[in-house]
This record gives sequence, structure tokens and C-alpha cells, in this order.
Amino acid sequence: MKNILIILSILFLSCKGTSQKKLESNTTEKKEDKNIFKRVETINSFQDNSLFTFSDTSSLFIEQFDSNQYIKLSNKMIFLSNSFLESANTICYLYKNNDEKILIVEGNDYYAGIFYVYYFDKENLYEIGTFYVDYPNIEVDRKSEEVDFKVEKQSNKIFIRVLKNNRFQKEESFIISDKEKLKKFESEKEFINYLMQENVLTPENIINHLTFTKDKNDSLKINTEILDYISKNTNRENSTYLFALENYVQKNREDLGWSHEEFAKIKGFVFNTTYLLRKKYWNDKFDEWYGEKPEKLLGSGSYWQENNYYGLPKLEEYVRDFIITHHWTQY
Repeated sequence: MKNILIILSILFLSCKGTSQKKLESNTTEKKEDKNIFKRVETINSFQDNSLFTFSDTSSLFIEQFDSNQYIKLSNKMIFLSNSFLESANTICYLYKNNDEKILIVEGNDYYAGIFYVYYFDKENLYEIGTFYVDYPNIEVDRKSEEVDFKVEKQSNKIFIRVLKNNRFQKEESFIISDKEKLKKFESEKEFINYLMQENVLTPENIINHLTFTKDKNDSLKINTEILDYISKNTNRENSTYLFALENYVQKNREDLGWSHEEFAKIKGFVFNTTYLLRKKYWNDKFDEWYGEKPEKLLGSGSYWQENNYYGLPKLEEYVRDFIITHHWTQY
């Protein structure tokens, strides 16, 4: 699933005319342009888990995740899309007309560019359609041919004129209606709750792709909202996320792309989440569970100590409890 997180901030620019005559001469032109969206910026070429930042502080974040896209506008509104942008090379075009915005996201699709079109009206996001631009030799043509769009809105219709190297190619039109309106979440917590409930039978989707990721500086980012959800909602009957979390840290660090320090931190957060749950709900099988390879987790204890247990208030307590209870001497 691609997660598209879009954070939009609006800058309002104003200008004053120098003469009444000039203002009057531009009246007709302003009336004609009131439905025209102007391109704010274009950003291209990114790898998965990268963050684009536009000069007006707008940003776009795309992350692979199963078969959907998650779109975030500002820090308060999150939208769910059923589309899937399957491309490692993506270009984002941002157009605006006052408070309205058109976002066109391009990805390569063999011999064509596929473009997803979104419309935002301050409160709601609409996924209004897709279109294609042909490239007979996409690896060569896409680098040499500049694509641009003329975007206009008339009533509830969006018209997009496609240009390649300033030559008109075709016109696409889309209708804005409630059926294109994406599911909206008012908070991060509401979104995470929905996400976790929807993937309870496929917990690896969440653990493997959303819990431990990279930020815009290519540093480890841990989604503590997900870990908090697991802590609060796990029991003997509802344990899929716990097991998926434990299985994650049994994998080869290099296959997951983490450094020793990063993987040690992941293990610390996993142990901090799972230890109390194991004691509470599986105490009768506690020795069996930890009896195989406890060093998979606690073998990173020296990193935990050096980093003051990452500010996790219970982690050191859980480690001491395990050592005393199970007479573990390898820490």
C-alpha cells in the first residue's frame, strides 16, 4: 500500500496596482482567470519513504503499503484512498486557485505516465480520476519531454489540458461529486484505530510497513501510536499484532535495512511493548516463549543502557524483572 501523506499550508499573496487605469484594464482578464489554477511547484524523483517539501511549506509523503494510499492534509485531516500508485519514480504537480487545490501525482506505467488527480476544497479531498500520457520509450522520452498542464474549474468540472514540450496533446475532464469524496479521519488516533481494525487478520501489513520507517533525514522513525494501540488492545483472544511484532525482530537486521543501533532501538521498543503483555496473558507459557533465543531481544541491552533506555520509563524495570525471574546472566 502506498501511503500518501500530503501536508498543505497556504500562503496568501497580494499585490496592489499602481493606477486605477491599470486595474480597470485588467478587469476582464481577472474575470477570465478566476477559474484558472496556477501551478505552485513541481517536485520529482524520490525513493520510497521520502518527504517532498515545497517552497511554500507544503509537503508530500509517499510510502509503500499493500494496495491502498493514505493521504494526509495538514496535521488534522487524513483521507483514505483505494488507489494504488505503483511507481518508484514519481512527480508531484501542485496547482491552486485561492483555497482550492489540484494535486496531480504522476507515476510510470511501462510505456506511459499515469496521473492521479485530486481536488481539495479546504474541508474534503476528492480523488476525481486518472489519465495517461503516452511515451513510446519512457526511459528516454520522460527525461527529454517536459509535461505541463493547464487546469481550469467550471462549476463542478475540472478540465486539464495536457502539454508536452509546450505542445497541446489532449484535454481531460473530471466531475467533482460526493462519490469521489475520500473517507476522512479527524485525528491521527482515529485513523490508527481504523487502520488497526481493518488489518487485524493481516498484521504484517502494519508492523512491516508502518511501525518502523525512515523519516525525511533517512533516520529511524517509530510509530508509537501503533505500539500504544497494541499495548491497550492485546489479550489472549486478540493477539495477532503482538505476534507480528515479535516476529519482526526475529528477522535478519540486514534484510530489513537497519543498522545495529537502529535495530537495537527497535528491539527496545518491542520488548517494552510485549514484555508486560506476555506476563499478563501468557504467564503460563512465559518460560517456553523466552526459552528459545532471549538474546534476540536482550542481546541489544548494551545499546539500551548507553541510550538511557530511549526514555522509556518501564523498559529498564522490565529488563531487571526478566533477569531476576529467569536467572538470565547474558545481559
